[in-house]
Amino acid sequence: ETGKTFIAFVTDYRLEEAKILLRDSDWTINAIAGFLGYKTPSYFRKIFSERLHMTPVQYRDYVRHEKADDF
Repeated sequence: ETGKTFIAFVTDYRLEEAKILLRDSDWTINAIAGFLGYKTPSYFRKIFSERLHMTPVQYRDYVRHEKADDF
């Protein structure tokens, strides 16, 4: 129904959850990767970077900077 493969659907879901955790928690990248079911943090970073064109740390810095500018 989504037009995506199962793997693509799960990956998209995991990355959306990762974005929320990166924005709203102080969990480490390793903790987020493990929580979302990635076997290694390096693989999580690779997939995140390929899809979002920035590392998880860069994303966290970006969204927190944007959030701070809203106040």
